[in-house]
Amino acid sequence: LWKNEKKRNPKNPSLHRVLLKDFFFSTWGVQPVMGLSAICRVVQSIALGFLIESFQTNKNGYTWASVLVFCSVVVLFEHHHNFFFLWRKGMQLRTASVANIFAKSLRLSSIQQADVSLSGNVMNLASNDVERFMMASLFISHIFWAPVQSIAVLGVGLWLIGYAFAAGFALLVVIVVPLQSYLAGRFIFYRRKIAAITDRRVNLVSQAVYGTRVMKMSGWEWQFLEKIALIREEEISQIRKANYLKAVNEGIYFSANIVISLVICIVHVGMGETLNP
Repeated sequence: LWKNEKKRNPKNPSLHRVLLKDFFFSTWGVQPVMGLSAICRVVQSIALGFLIESFQTNKNGYTWASVLVFCSVVVLFEHHHNFFFLWRKGMQLRTASVANIFAKSLRLSSIQQADVSLSGNVMNLASNDVERFMMASLFISHIFWAPVQSIAVLGVGLWLIGYAFAAGFALLVVIVVPLQSYLAGRFIFYRRKIAAITDRRVNLVSQAVYGTRVMKMSGWEWQFLEKIALIREEEISQIRKANYLKAVNEGIYFSANIVISLVICIVHVGMGETLNP
């Protein structure tokens, strides 16, 4: 794939294009299974509702219980098998990226290899940044399946509840999704900022290690210690801000379902309908 990409664009080949092409071409078999799991999740919620209703009507209770169990088994096996397959693919992409960084570093000149700042940047790339491939491999397919499943849920909600469900769905689309997009942008901003500060700290520590003899002879230990401590304090400050945003994101994640359900119930009652147990 990389050779084909270099033939397509010899002057500026794209590593992103090659990685995406390799990922989707090698994991195409996972997509139908994820589609089946998305269908089972929607059917599972419908079956649960009819199963609860059957406690009053005494009709088709075992049927809906069987559907619920079947969908749960499908979701269970899909989740673990896809998790294993996609996690392994993420590890392969990570290993390939580290090997690419190593091959690129071997082609550097001796002057560039002696550059301490460059070595710190390479260490940060090979140890931290490539780990994102593993998490991205697990969830990148949901860019397609999440909207499809949301549309299916909207259709089922309109069929079972009515237009009151559209109010809750609108709350999700108009408020929650843009807020999540904003938080994602802030996460990217802080990640880049933290990575730059980490590079500075690693470079300074590397300089202290390489120049230990000169530093000890000149009595610069405390100066280096103060500089490293200041940079580390700045790094911790940015990490703390990012963690605050993560806490807000987690709060939205766990409370969104309750708030949306409450809005649907309020609108449903406000339209003159009654809530059935």
